[in-house]
Amino acid sequence: MLQINRSPERDGYTFSLHPLSKKELVAQNSRATPYPRIFIAIDTSSEFEAVRGNLYLQIAELLTNLSEEELLTQGGFTVVDPVTEKQLYSTAND
Repeated sequence: MLQINRSPERDGYTFSLHPLSKKELVAQNSRATPYPRIFIAIDTSSEFEAVRGNLYLQIAELLTNLSEEELLTQGGFTVVDPVTEKQLYSTAND
């Protein structure tokens, strides 16, 4: 399962693949061309929480350059706060 880190910023969140996930992804899928990070600006955290599931999938697709089906073939993904190590979202929970 790929790990995506979500780090809070002053006016949004930065998302990035965990270094081991990035290495695994590139080794297992030649089509994967991951971006280093993606920033999503938000007005309030509740605004983000209202759409998080769908938004997490879109972020995972953008970060990895893979479709939802390809991501699931890779074992899915989880979104984690790298400081607290709290799991925020997982495709295993869908």
